[in-house]
Amino acid sequence: MWRYWLFRAAAWLVQHLPVSVCYGAAWLGGWLAYRLAAGAHAAITSNLRHVLGPEAGEQALRLAALGAFRTSAYNYIDMFRIPLVSPQALLNRTTVHHPERLLEAFGAGNGVIVCTVHFGNFDLLVQASQAYNVPVLALVEQLQPQALFDFVVHLRSRHGLRMVPVAPRALREAIRTLRGGGVMAMTADRDVTGHGLPTRFFDADANLPSGPVDLAVATGAALIPTFGVRLPGRRYEIFFDEPLPLRREPGPDASAYNRRLLIAAAERMIALHPEQWIVFTPIWQQDLASPPETR
Repeated sequence: MWRYWLFRAAAWLVQHLPVSVCYGAAWLGGWLAYRLAAGAHAAITSNLRHVLGPEAGEQALRLAALGAFRTSAYNYIDMFRIPLVSPQALLNRTTVHHPERLLEAFGAGNGVIVCTVHFGNFDLLVQASQAYNVPVLALVEQLQPQALFDFVVHLRSRHGLRMVPVAPRALREAIRTLRGGGVMAMTADRDVTGHGLPTRFFDADANLPSGPVDLAVATGAALIPTFGVRLPGRRYEIFFDEPLPLRREPGPDASAYNRRLLIAAAERMIALHPEQWIVFTPIWQQDLASPPETR
């Protein structure tokens, strides 16, 4: 339960301190976590080696890893501040590229999956969507203890976002939402269920979730890769890609083709801002047993 009480205390402080002080503390906290969290440091460095490639120097790798820790710390500040910031106020700080792609797909009434990765401020995507009067259901990882999960849901759902943990009942809720013309938010870069399928990701295969593409094919929903990028000065950008031209027939070949389409969109954005990709567990199977030395 210590994590729950830590989150409660942090949220209270963030909601009562000037935002500049909170961001300054996050800048320092990200550096401390980079120095002290050995397991997360090894994992993020291992992941970023795949992104940056063998030609990248150690200095570039260290800067990207430090940036990832700071991005994650800033995201916590933003999450704790959700009750204080209306969706419209958030949108006023955000440059949105091609919102019509989401709005047109939503207006078509066939369901929409807004799919992202753990990158930049991914909470921004679903919070800002409320300003467009687009209701969103998000599938999220179940945190432990339950009290912590409930508190995070309480924060993130203050402006209308619905959240359900990844579980068997979540699939039924997802299908019902999409077939009813609703919008879902999902991520495509972490295999939290253990049922991921091998997919080429940068330089090697990784087990990645097939849920976003499989749900889109099963329900006829549009699948839109979407990314929220952090900018200096607590400003943001949201990029809505074109709906993916999925192969709609069932079968493993079509599923593999669709997963690759989706991951290629993620690769392009991660390569532009590797310091904003914040996955602190090893993604590639060959890295799980022996993460590389980082010190």
